Amino acid sequence: MSINLLGQRLFLLLLLLSLALPTIITSIKMALLGVLALFVLITSLKHKKLEINKELFLITLFFSTLGLVYSTYGSVADNPGATKTMTVMVIYPLLFLCLSIFFSQINDFFKIKKTLIIGSFLVVLVQISFLLSAYGVFPALIASYFSTLHSGMAVLDIRENSFLFTLPNVSSLIFLIPFLLSYVLLSEKKNKKMLILLFIMFCLILLTGRRAFFVSFAFSLLFLLFASLYLNKNLKFDILKKLSKTAFILVGFIVVLIVSLEVDIEVYVNDFMSIFDFSSNDSNLKRVYQFRALYEGIANAPLFGSGAGAAAEYTRSSEQPWAYELSYIAFMFHYGILGFMIYLLGIVYIFVSLLKICKDKLVSRDIKVFIISFLAGLVAFLVANSTNPYLGKFDYMWFIFIPIMIINAYKIEKRKHYAKNI
Repeated sequence: MSINLLGQRLFLLLLLLSLALPTIITSIKMALLGVLALFVLITSLKHKKLEINKELFLITLFFSTLGLVYSTYGSVADNPGATKTMTVMVIYPLLFLCLSIFFSQINDFFKIKKTLIIGSFLVVLVQISFLLSAYGVFPALIASYFSTLHSGMAVLDIRENSFLFTLPNVSSLIFLIPFLLSYVLLSEKKNKKMLILLFIMFCLILLTGRRAFFVSFAFSLLFLLFASLYLNKNLKFDILKKLSKTAFILVGFIVVLIVSLEVDIEVYVNDFMSIFDFSSNDSNLKRVYQFRALYEGIANAPLFGSGAGAAAEYTRSSEQPWAYELSYIAFMFHYGILGFMIYLLGIVYIFVSLLKICKDKLVSRDIKVFIISFLAGLVAFLVANSTNPYLGKFDYMWFIFIPIMIINAYKIEKRKHYAKNI
């Protein structure tokens, strides 16, 4: 087996573990990442160069350098988290770009698509196993095991006519649900298994009471509609008709389930309405306090920020005083308006580049469907990240770096195509 093929498989395994079991077995994930980095080094020594687009490398190098500058700025300012942010902002961008060499052909991303689908099944399996174990259907050992692994983060709240639960991998559903829904809607073939899986995933996310999902999912649907209309000639598909049919089926199944189980829907309605309660809801109040403190910090250093890892007057954690749920406001506090706008342009670059790829007649329809589906999931995740700092964690950084890998593979293939035709 070649190093490239082995690297692909290790990468996909790492992605699978990040989706299904985030925040745990970190040592195993880091070991896999270390092996992948070693493979990159061996490949570079063997071939004297890596298949990485020069433009993309320079852009990534710029962002890593910018991260280093702000971490140095934070260290000089004696910010508590200045060095802690270097892994995410300095090392990972370049490292993940180097991992692109294992997916140098755009058709390689069908393997990532399959991994995301398998990951969806695994996430559902883990969550259902936890619930059935807590209810006594499965051995109680399973629920106890997850409670031990996710100390304080595996919660089950059982009431008379309702229950809520949460596990860290629920966050994966925020990306996976719009990704799978978009894939089902845009695919030319009907897939009943995917619809059943989506129905289960919808039920699970509703039972978690994860309020950010509703808003983020709405934005992902808006993006899907925009992208489908923008790429109508390329996809040749009536998205509105199929979306309405799928929505009718999913909502119908959920309503039947609620009625048959005599679920107290008021509990979930109240949970949804609490999104807009900034006077008595404890979670919202904490975010209000954060916003005020961060706003004052931004006002003190609006253009360049207070440096990476800075802590505002109000803190959420004694262990990580620089970490806040309001991640974009905190980012502006740390990196200033200038830094925020630069990183925002990076996100815009990803979306514009991928949409341009979908306009290319040489790119297959299946790849275009995968790209649009991935971007729909990314939109949902970026919106949810505004009130929960998911992207600051290793397990969720894939959602930013896989699009960069796609862009790199496309540019490499394009260069080779032109070289053959000269």
